[in-house]
Amino acid sequence: MGVETHWRWDRAFLIQQNIGRFNKSMQGHHGPWFYYLISIFAGMLPWSVFLPQTFTALWARRRRLSMECPADTFMLIWAITWVAFFSLSATKLPSYVWEVYPPLFVLLAAHFQKIVSAQLIPGQRGAMISLGTLFFLGLALTIFAGWIVPRLEPHLPSMAMVGLPFMLVAVIAMVFARRGRWTGVLITLGAGAITLAALLVLAITPMANKVKPSRRMGERIALVQGDQPYTLASWQWFQPNFLFYAGREAMPIHHLQHLAELPQILRNGTVYLVCPATDVSRVSVNIPASYRFQTVMTRYEIYDHEKIALLRITPKT
Repeated sequence: MGVETHWRWDRAFLIQQNIGRFNKSMQGHHGPWFYYLISIFAGMLPWSVFLPQTFTALWARRRRLSMECPADTFMLIWAITWVAFFSLSATKLPSYVWEVYPPLFVLLAAHFQKIVSAQLIPGQRGAMISLGTLFFLGLALTIFAGWIVPRLEPHLPSMAMVGLPFMLVAVIAMVFARRGRWTGVLITLGAGAITLAALLVLAITPMANKVKPSRRMGERIALVQGDQPYTLASWQWFQPNFLFYAGREAMPIHHLQHLAELPQILRNGTVYLVCPATDVSRVSVNIPASYRFQTVMTRYEIYDHEKIALLRITPKT
């Protein structure tokens, strides 16, 4: 790859996308030092409500842990090292610590296995607190997604159903926990996790995608342009997924720094340009008389909270 790109790819990947992201926040992705403690807890729900009990049990046998169970020690080192390293990074995203999920799930599974096999008797109070926390998290999520989010972002519909699986499984799991039926607790939590995943994929994600214009813009370009060549350009707006959906293979995109650069790009033929809808008139003024433009699509974009226009600029015949 380095040879093919004259080492530009390597410099961008290593220096900019790795070292640069670690040293400086990029694209607004930042957070406090405890960012990953919250994101991991949220990402591992509903199981993460039992992480406190798991770590408490590990702490109780800390002096003999490395000798009696080196696997648990390894999982702890794995998780702590990864979280500590990325907590120091200036750029933070939940996906950076996905590699922490396997060791934490292994520790949770080992903890539950001891409970199911009666090697460990869990405190009922702690279980009730964990499941109660899950219920109130589901309630908070329902309120946030159902009422607060639509107020902050009117283009999004109510998604109140997102917290219902947590609330329902928390109540059912409490009944099982009070009776000491821990296998029932695990099956209930598993069913809740699967239900939530299906809800996110089949209902929530399609709702959110409606306010992300890149995919529809790419589909429109493919429909209108067919196999004919074209060039992509952007002015005052860009999302990486736009290039993914609107481009072909390794197609570049021209990010205009000044609208005076537009005539030079138009020499390549048909140009599809994205910009805020409020800037369409400014762009049109800088299009030479020998070209014509058409607003192919205007869609609201959730990240920048504004309407984005897709323009098709072609030479006059």
